[in-house]
Amino acid sequence: MESVPTVAIRNLRFGWPKQPSLLWVEAFDIAAGEMVLVQGPSGCGKTTLLGLIAGVIAARSEGVRVLGHELASLGASERDRLRGEQMGVIFQQFNLLPFLSVMDNVLLPTRLFAPRREAAIAAHGDHIRSRNASSCPVISGPATAGSRSSRVNRRSPVDYCG
Repeated sequence: MESVPTVAIRNLRFGWPKQPSLLWVEAFDIAAGEMVLVQGPSGCGKTTLLGLIAGVIAARSEGVRVLGHELASLGASERDRLRGEQMGVIFQQFNLLPFLSVMDNVLLPTRLFAPRREAAIAAHGDHIRSRNASSCPVISGPATAGSRSSRVNRRSPVDYCG
């Protein structure tokens, strides 16, 4: 019996609004545990493809299935939940919180999604439990002065612990 791919793309065409198609993928599968390198020149759509697979960018038509879910049929909150509970995504920019340590940035999804927290505690025990119980920063104003990310993170006050 053939297993269902973790990621299955069929006849995906994507372009930003009022732009020609940037990306066309006829067929592409990724099996569970398979390692894939996405390589190409700047601007060819690598980050866009990864955003579509992660559900960060909504495809306008069917063609991207992840873990058995057709992403085009899911709403934004459903894609967020799928990504938060089932995926590990390291984004290209602006997604590490500069006021958290590297470890706390890595553990942030365990604070936001209970199933991830429970799985992390089951796998790594007291180390995860103590990090999740530690004091969590509350910030006001920009996270890093003068950086582009400071314009993205201007919220006051913010509790990122959930």
